[in-house]
Amino acid sequence: RQLGSTDLRWQWINLVNSPSVSSDRTMKENIEYVRNGDITYTDMYNFVKDDLELAKYNFIGQEKTEMNFIAQDLLYNLDGTDNKVGQFIVEPIAPNTEEEITAIKENLEEGQEYHDPTLSYDMGNYISVLAGALKETINKVENQQKQIDQLTALVNKLINKEGTDK
Repeated sequence: RQLGSTDLRWQWINLVNSPSVSSDRTMKENIEYVRNGDITYTDMYNFVKDDLELAKYNFIGQEKTEMNFIAQDLLYNLDGTDNKVGQFIVEPIAPNTEEEITAIKENLEEGQEYHDPTLSYDMGNYISVLAGALKETINKVENQQKQIDQLTALVNKLINKEGTDK
C-alpha cells in the first residue's frame, strides 16, 4: 500500500504528532544486529563524518531553497567504490501503478529512452545510521574520558611524589 506515485508525489504531510513506526519484534524476521553484521557502527560513524555531503538546491519548478543531500552522492565513495552505508539508505522509486508501468512500456516501444528510477532515501534507515554513528561517538568519548582520568591520576601521583621528595 502506497500513497502518491512516482509522478504524483506528496509535497507536504501535516501531522499533529510524530508518525508511529511499526517496530515490534513479532512483526519482523531475519533479525541480525548491527554489531554482528556487515555494516558496523564504525562504518556509520565514518559515513556521517566523511561521506555525508549536504547541498542547497530547489526542486525544479519551485523557488524555495532546500538543504539536504543528493541520493546519488550517497551511493559511492569519493574513489568511486560502493558506499555500503549509503547503498543501505538509498532506494529507487520504482513505478508503482499499472498506468506508470504501461507508460514506460509504451515509451520504450516508441524508441524513447528509459531512465533509471528516481532515487530517494529511506528516512528510517537514515535515522538508524545517525543513531549508530552517535553510539560510536559516545563510545569514543567515553574511552577518551577514561584515558584522561588515568592520565590525570598519573600526573597527580607524580606531582604528589615530587612534593614529598623535597
